[in-house]
Amino acid sequence: MIRKYPKPKGREAIKAWNHNKIIEASIEIIAKYGIAGTTISRVVELADVSRGLVNIHFQSKDILLKEALNYMFAEYNNTIDTAVKKAGEKPIDQIKAIITTDFDPSILNKKNMGVWFAFRAQIRSMPEHLKMVETRDETLTGHLHRIFESLNSAGNYGITVTSVVRGFMAMLEGYWLDFHLHPRNYDRDEAKNTCLLFLSGLFPKHFK
Repeated sequence: MIRKYPKPKGREAIKAWNHNKIIEASIEIIAKYGIAGTTISRVVELADVSRGLVNIHFQSKDILLKEALNYMFAEYNNTIDTAVKKAGEKPIDQIKAIITTDFDPSILNKKNMGVWFAFRAQIRSMPEHLKMVETRDETLTGHLHRIFESLNSAGNYGITVTSVVRGFMAMLEGYWLDFHLHPRNYDRDEAKNTCLLFLSGLFPKHFK
């Protein structure tokens, strides 16, 4: 569902307002119909704007697709960054915040997964989008490397942090895929607890 914001005043504010309306409508259409089924006509109808306005903002469907994915990519990274900052200075609280956020309904939902997997299904023909949908996103893995390095050093575990990050990312990705395939009987608490169980085997002094 497109978020409803009152129409602002001022030329630049209205321009940004229309831009976001079109972007959010595009995301809804991609999630529902996939890349091939996303048409300017469908976006125009859902956003309730003119075709000319869409053309002014985006010029082509390819540009619109790229901007929609960039919008989601930035929103996800900002959400993760905010969660880590709010968690405080302790690495253990930060990783718990990442897990909680990654499985939160605001992130893990049918619309978002529909878009992520729609783009991933087309990545061979649209490789320019790989950076936004791959499993090695620098923002998230950067946080994980830093957190796990800190835990590894504090507990003197002597583990290979890069391998832990990749294993943990594979777990998160697997649970996203599981939700995408089985959203009706998905258990978020079980997913979070399994991630913590995985980490408790690697960092037993920090996870109990």
